[in-house]
Amino acid sequence: MIGESATSHSHKKYYYYTCINKHGHTCDMHRVRKDVIEDAVINALSDQINDDVFLSRLADAVITDLQKKNADHSELDALEDQLKETNRKINNIEKAIEDGLYSQNLKIRLEDLSSQQGQLQKSISLLKLNRPMLTRDDIIYALLQLRGDPADQQYREKLVRLFLNSVYVFDDDTAALAINFQSSDGKPITFKAALKVKDKTLHLKEYKH
Repeated sequence: MIGESATSHSHKKYYYYTCINKHGHTCDMHRVRKDVIEDAVINALSDQINDDVFLSRLADAVITDLQKKNADHSELDALEDQLKETNRKINNIEKAIEDGLYSQNLKIRLEDLSSQQGQLQKSISLLKLNRPMLTRDDIIYALLQLRGDPADQQYREKLVRLFLNSVYVFDDDTAALAINFQSSDGKPITFKAALKVKDKTLHLKEYKH
């Protein structure tokens, strides 16, 4: 859906979401007022974050994801192997210099290898720092800090950024809401998948006034 606006006879401007295919006459879905659908979505997300059962499920999902990432040592192993090889080459050049085989080329090569050594050590340290050993209680505590006032604009934007994956609006004034952790690759959830995993059916009529 795309955003559009219209002006009433009293010169008041209204904002809507309209199906992108409507202007091509391939969709007869009626437009939905921007404030109606956004209020419905924000209230649903707020209900979720205030639901202790939901937070428990979300914490379990985060723990599972962290365990999978921490179990994969391929990137770290590759960097450590590169560092070992770089250290070996540095030691060989230093030994050659000690044996009297000094040359300008060896000096330049040693400087290049030393630079690579520093970069590899930094990459390894950063990778290890990015694998925090969080407990389930740590995650629950962090999620509890995300509770707030759904009327606050900054809080509304945070909820959408952190939790909203997809919203599907139907012509019977309902909408299916899918949240981010239901999609492990971060891609938008398909319409078919949303119908299977939706957490809420939003009744947009409740927000019309």
